[in-house]
Amino acid sequence: MSADAGALEAVVRRVRPVDEAAGRAAQRALDAKTKPRGSLGELETLASRVAAIRGTSSPGRLRAALVLAAGDHGYARAGLSAYPPEVTRQMLANFAAGGAAINVLAREAGVHLLVVDAGVSEPVDHREIRALRLGAGTEDATRGPAMPRAQAMRGMAAGAALAGELAAEGFGIVAVGDMGIGNTTAAAALSAVLLPAPPEAVCGRGTGLDDEGVRRKVAAVHEALAANDPDRADPVGALAAVGGYELAVLAGACLGAAAAEAVVLLDGFVTTAAALVAVTVLTAWHYLPRHQFLIGEKYDSAIVNDKDLEAFAFLANLPGAHDTVIGNANTDGTAWMYAVAGLHPLWTHYDYPVQQGPGYQRFIFWAYADDADTDPRIAEAVKALDIRYVLTSTPVVLKFAMPDGLVSLDRSRSWEKIYDNGETRIYEWRGAPERKQKE
Repeated sequence: MSADAGALEAVVRRVRPVDEAAGRAAQRALDAKTKPRGSLGELETLASRVAAIRGTSSPGRLRAALVLAAGDHGYARAGLSAYPPEVTRQMLANFAAGGAAINVLAREAGVHLLVVDAGVSEPVDHREIRALRLGAGTEDATRGPAMPRAQAMRGMAAGAALAGELAAEGFGIVAVGDMGIGNTTAAAALSAVLLPAPPEAVCGRGTGLDDEGVRRKVAAVHEALAANDPDRADPVGALAAVGGYELAVLAGACLGAAAAEAVVLLDGFVTTAAALVAVTVLTAWHYLPRHQFLIGEKYDSAIVNDKDLEAFAFLANLPGAHDTVIGNANTDGTAWMYAVAGLHPLWTHYDYPVQQGPGYQRFIFWAYADDADTDPRIAEAVKALDIRYVLTSTPVVLKFAMPDGLVSLDRSRSWEKIYDNGETRIYEWRGAPERKQKE
């Protein structure tokens, strides 16, 4: 194992789930204030989430730093941006001189700005620039890998060390920003691999492309995927194949910040793609070794769309969702989202329709959950399995079917449908009404 790989592994090992108890305590403190409950809306959700990340119900005012990484891209040489590649270096010099919009915003907000040269074509010699150069711009990924795997690993390790350095200096928020002509193409290619998603769904106008420019961008992403055949289960390999130098540094910064229990703040599509790499690295380390059977043709076809994400955002904020088990009806693409959201699914893959693994209670749930009004075994199974919510969706995973017991939950008084966006539905266990009356 290389030194960079060893350093990155050590960082990943230190990442732990957020402290949900601290988040709930923060929400209770907000509820106890002289105001209507929930009157601050999403601000309360954000405050509770920060408390959970920091591991304390009273995180206080946090100091913030912004890591702004720049790098050049082989994609830009194909004319996939509204601006020429030289603009990356020009903007890097402007950041260092304090003349860009982000400099003004950072000063006004009291945010420490750290400008990083991750690999522009020509370096800028300036004391305000941290040189973490991985090279002089990436290769053209439409013809082969954007960079060697070792470079991607080195960039991530450097970014993680940088975030760790900021956390040690007392910064509790690490924001990430990007600069690189052509980097929305790299971000689109990474998103296409890791979500996964068709290139047409993740390619936008970037810095202002017209319709023909967007078509060229989509074609370039298709070419990059065909030339490299990246594996969604190997995020570092995908980053090396179709990503960028600044994306490597920022993905590492996200990991380093998470390991230090710092809040990570994203800004836009490119930094979100970098965070996607970081999250997928964590998924691969903490989750996939126990679920290797989730990798293959039927799962690689899974598409995570906006409605899936909306449903999981709703599910992740429900009371008790992180402390109980979610009954999952083979919902397409959700293996990754459970890991990202810190939720715990009960998969049918283990034992339905064949009784394997823990077996009996699980089988009773999958086969007869919608009979809970009359079948006492369901309440016993729900209690034994610690299930509070069930998530169903269309489509299900390729070649799987909706479990029999979840087909007719709408007709059961024991389950209340609390969410429905037209594709995904969430039900909450209310208990069998007939038995409640007898008690």
